[in-house]
Order: sequence, then C-alpha cells, then structure tokens
Amino acid sequence: MRRSALPIGLLISAYLMASLFYNVTIPPWEAPDEVGHFLYIVHILQTRSLPRMEIGQLGQAHQPPLYYLLAALPVSLADLQDPTGAFRPNPRFIWAGGDQPNVSLHDEVESEWPYRGWALGIRLARLFSALLGACTVFLIYHMARLVFPGSPAIPLLAAGIAAFNPQFLFISSAVNNDNLLILATTGLLWHALLMRRRMLSSPNIPLRWWLGLGGWIGIIGITKLLGGALVAFTGLALVIWGWRARCLLPTLRGLIGALLLAAAMTSWWGIRNQVLYGDPLGWQIYRQVFAVNLRTTPFSLEELEPFLRTQFRSFWGVFGWMSIESPAWFYWIPLAGLALAGVGWLIRAVIRRPQPVDAGGALFLMLAVLAHEALMLGIAQQANASIWQGRYLFPVIGPIAILMAGGLLSGVPSRWPRLLPAIALALSAAWLALAVYIAHAVIRNAYPPPLRTPPATIPNPADIQFGDMFRLRGFDIRQRPGSLRVVLYWEALRRPDFDYSVFVHLIGPDGRLIGQRDHAPGADVGRPPTAWSPGEIVVDPHPIPLPAFFSGQGEVRIGVYRWSTGERLPALRDGSPAGDSVTLSVVEIHTPWIPVLIGAGILGAIAMAGVGKVRRRKR
Repeated sequence: MRRSALPIGLLISAYLMASLFYNVTIPPWEAPDEVGHFLYIVHILQTRSLPRMEIGQLGQAHQPPLYYLLAALPVSLADLQDPTGAFRPNPRFIWAGGDQPNVSLHDEVESEWPYRGWALGIRLARLFSALLGACTVFLIYHMARLVFPGSPAIPLLAAGIAAFNPQFLFISSAVNNDNLLILATTGLLWHALLMRRRMLSSPNIPLRWWLGLGGWIGIIGITKLLGGALVAFTGLALVIWGWRARCLLPTLRGLIGALLLAAAMTSWWGIRNQVLYGDPLGWQIYRQVFAVNLRTTPFSLEELEPFLRTQFRSFWGVFGWMSIESPAWFYWIPLAGLALAGVGWLIRAVIRRPQPVDAGGALFLMLAVLAHEALMLGIAQQANASIWQGRYLFPVIGPIAILMAGGLLSGVPSRWPRLLPAIALALSAAWLALAVYIAHAVIRNAYPPPLRTPPATIPNPADIQFGDMFRLRGFDIRQRPGSLRVVLYWEALRRPDFDYSVFVHLIGPDGRLIGQRDHAPGADVGRPPTAWSPGEIVVDPHPIPLPAFFSGQGEVRIGVYRWSTGERLPALRDGSPAGDSVTLSVVEIHTPWIPVLIGAGILGAIAMAGVGKVRRRKR
C-alpha cells in the first residue's frame, strides 16, 4: 500500500469497526422502517418474486428492488425458518401511544453468540449496508481530492466527518435502502467532477465515461427515487460545463447516451408498475397505502423552523424510530463546526490560503446540497413530519462533509500548513470517540436488557409447571396495609405461543373469593409471555386488594389460562398432576386494628371540633 493510501485505509478500517459496534448495539428492528426493509428481503428469498403494494399493509413494496436483491445474497446464509430474533411488535411503543422507545420486544437469545435465525439474517444485511457505507466514505475522500487538489488533510477530514457522524453510522449499520442510494448519489457527484476536470483540459470525453455516468443514474433509479433532483442537477451542470468548454454538442450526445443506458436499466420497473397499478410510478396506490403519511393541510411558514431544526438534529444524532435523542450538548458540536467552517470560508475568500481549491467544483457541491434540499421542501408540501428526518439529506452527505472540512481547515493559520494532516486526524479521532460514546451511552442505554433474576435470590423455591411452557420457580407473599402482595418468579420452559394470563386468588375459610388479580405475567414491564426466551426468569408481582376489616386465614391459589377462551393449563407439582390450579400457601390476614382505631379517633375528634365551631358561629 502506498503511503498516501494509508491514512484513508486506516480511517475506513476504523469506520468498519465502529459500524460493527453499532450493528451489535442497535437491537434488531430499532432503525427506521427496518422491519419493512428486511421483510422485503425475506419475501424475495421465500417467494423468488418482488412484493406488491396492498392497501392496509404498510411496508416497503413501493421501493425499487436493487438494494434488496443485493442484500438477499448475504441474508440467504441465515436459516429464516428459525424465528430467533423475529420481529414482535411492542404494544407500548411510543408511536403507538405508549412510553417505550423500542418498536419490537426483545430477549437475550437474539443477542447470543453465535447469532442464528432472523437475528443472524438482519445482522448480515446490516453488514452489507456497512460495506456500502465504506464505499461511500472512500468516494467522499476522492471527491474531496478533486475539489482540493494537493491537500491531503481536507479529503481526510471530510471522510472522517461523514464516516463518524453518529447518525450516518446508525443508518449505515441498519437494513435500509438509503445506504445504496447514498453510495450512488455520491458516486454520481464524484463522476461528474471527474468529467468536469476532463472537460477543462480536453473537449473529447471517452464514451466509457458517459456510460459510467449512465450507470450511476441507473443505480439511483432502481434504488430510490429520492435521488432524482441530483440526477437532474448533475445533467444541467454537465450541459453548462460543456457549453463553457465549447463542446456543447458532444456533451448533449454523451448525456443522451448516458440517459438511454439508465433508461435500459430502470424502464422495466416502470413497466411493471404500469401493469400492476396503472401508472409507472405507482403513485396512486401509494397515496392510498400511505395516506397516513400524507399531509391534510398545506405546509405553512410556521412549520419551516421546526422542519429545519428536526432535520438538523436528526442529521447528526436522533436514533431509534426518531424516538431517542442525543444529549442537548451534543448538537452544539456540529453546530459549532458548521459555524467555524463558515468563518473559514470567509477567511479563504479574503486571505489567500496555501491549499488550492477548485472553486467551480466547490460551487457545484454547494448547489447540489441546495438542489436536494429544495426537493425535500417540495416533498414536505405533500408529506407530513415523517419526511423531516435528517437521513434524507444523506444523499448529499459527501458535499456537506467536504464543504465543512474545507472551511474548518481554511481557518487554520497559514503558518501551520504542516500541522493540517495532524489536525485532520485529531478531529477525526475525536469525532470517532464521540460516535462510540453515543452508541454506548445513548443508544445502548435506551434499550435496557430484559430483567433476569438469579435463581439463588428466588424466595420460597417451588417446582410447579403449567402446561409445557411455564414453571413457577418460587414466590413471595407479604401483607401491606389494604393489600396482599404476591410476587411470582416464572421460568420460561420454551417461548409461549400466546400471552397467557395468570390469576392469583385469595380464598377465605368458607371458600369465598376474597380478592384476586389477573394479568399476563411481565406485561406491565413490556415483556408479555410471547417475548420470553427459554430459561428466562420473569418477576411477576400481583398486589391483591383486601376487604376492609377482614381478618382470618386465606388460601393463595394460582393458575394460568388463555384469556381468549378461559381455558386453564394443567398443573404439575413436583412432577405430579395438581389439577388446573395450585395452592401456594395459607396466610393469616390481620387487620391493623390499633392504627385503624387511632385513625378513626383522630378523624372523629376533627369532625367533633368542626361541629363545635359551626355551633359557636350560629350562636
């Protein structure tokens, strides 16, 4: 490896290690729309066909298929017949009206090494996304070299800013077709800058260069239509460059050839949509399927500020399904970096810097960012706040990182030119450390691991089995004022096939039901039975209200039943049949007479005093 390639090689290696950390830190399904993206891949593998949009089924069937076809290759190595790690919707997800950031229920088995089943499949698809991200970082580096020729520090810092952006790491470590789109748009802009440099030196552009341009456009068209604005902008820029280089006619011919190649790559998708849905983009059925994401009121100027604020914050660090924000101080770091970059560009405009810059190329990148943002504002006229996510700006993350790096290092005093590479490496390393911190302290902590209780701490050990799924390992019974608290310690023999309920009855000496509590064990902490993994211990408290002034013996009896039918599971106690319910213990219930009497006396005295005051006032 040449010495000049060593820094970017090390940076990309660091990116791959960081993305691997994000891969294993982010629980399955906890990246935006990851469920739909992975199910698209599964559909391809299981049916050997592409999914269709259907009303009532939110998914990703409207997306062109290239990313999913490529990702299906590594996912095919996993046994998808094994449901380990499969998606299980969390009823308490924040966007479903709950208070939890996780869209899926999780267990320890999905994180156990070696991965298997769906847990393996999703991580293989994530690795594929990370490889696409590495290629994107590599192209950003080389794009920056075209804009800043002879300056090794700025390209390196630009690659570091993009690679170690926590949000970019988050998305490029997830199953999402954005990753192939980002690579393709970055490749398109890089290729256009190459062609610009060639036009400035020679009007004759080889055919293979135009075919390469058409290839990038075709990849964008068969991946995601969100890159359309950059395609149009790049074509316009090439026409202008060709006109200024006095080779307009050859440029138009070459551009037509590139578009014909792109059309050959993508036209079949439009024909398929026309046959299935009646229009080449499938827009009409899309509006019906995703009506929930479309606006019902016009986009107003009052929404512009929250639009830009949300876009900025989620470009750098809003995770999960836009449900986990970074600490408030974190957002000041990229904001300060952008401000310093702006100052650096002003300094460059006033004071000549030793680092040469292709001003036309820099202007091209800035206008590319504006063109894509104009597209996002246009989409915002039709779609609701779901389109405000900063990841939709990642098709221009390369230009943003390059302009930011160029501004930051332009602000370094000109007498320090030899320090620029060291400064670039130091800033990239600090940005990497911050990205790792965010993954560990923000993302990991947002998804607490399922509660496990070591068997040694379980009180009153028992061996009571219900059906072939539940085993009671122990229990604890304590009386509190007004209630009896029964805590059950369950072990999952296998993953339950239904969210069964547990009843805890307190039976009086005469056989009357004194009190009871029914619920699915673990449901109050977001872990109903269908989320359990074999061997997991689940703590299940049941507070039972007690009748006022009741005293005497009570029998605590429990059972497990299917709430939809009332059918109870058969019980085994120490291996012997025990019917459909089991008596845990006989307890003595004591009403706290002395505190009750004292309290009643105090209340009576207060009442009598009040009556006395009323009588004195009447006199």
